[in-house]
Amino acid sequence: MCLPRESRQRDARSPLVPPVRLLEVKVREVLDGDTVIVSDSGYDIRIRLSSIDCPEDGQPWGDIAKAGLIKLIGGRRVRIETHGTDVYERTVATIFVQQDSKWINVNERMVMLGHAWVMRQYYGHLSKQRRIQLDRLERWAKTKRVGLWKTENPVPPWLWRDQMKGKISFRFWGTKGVTSRGQVHITTLTLRLPVRPFPNSICDFRDQTTTSPAEIWSRRRSERRRGPSRPRRRSRAD
Repeated sequence: MCLPRESRQRDARSPLVPPVRLLEVKVREVLDGDTVIVSDSGYDIRIRLSSIDCPEDGQPWGDIAKAGLIKLIGGRRVRIETHGTDVYERTVATIFVQQDSKWINVNERMVMLGHAWVMRQYYGHLSKQRRIQLDRLERWAKTKRVGLWKTENPVPPWLWRDQMKGKISFRFWGTKGVTSRGQVHITTLTLRLPVRPFPNSICDFRDQTTTSPAEIWSRRRSERRRGPSRPRRRSRAD
């Protein structure tokens, strides 16, 4: 991929030298495009990538953003520059990874690859140079229609989250494989439904009061196996 001119010039002069306030850790798990779990001296730390926002799980491009981050840092040793914690008690950080003897800013690279939006309301703690670089990379990704910018008018994740408010998710588990009748069992199925009212066209969960989707699923499947219930025959004594 052809880098923006400014990035090519900077990389040609010298590798990016990370700041001194760094902690070297190993990436244990990538949760989504902007959240990872790293391991440091036996302790797990949940990291939220600073100043960017990637599509959410279930949102278009969410899986691609996650795969992009896995490709960059999955299972690797990285250096993190911490910027405090967020309201979810995650450590907000800039991540650096070494590629071809150069240290690259992973947060910036996610923006350049079209995997993330710049969160300008939350990047005031960065230096002016870094803010300018993030803005430049996002403009470049838009112009080149890279990643999520291939889509016309992609929905930013903060607006998508607002749209998902007032909705709930049902998740069911089944047995993976194919039955003798050729039926495929799905391991996981997630449905997002409005809390109230339940549309008739989606399902008939309106009258269910249980809090466990698994109980609903199990009960409805058992009813199908037994067939429709028949009224009890009244005896003469009745």
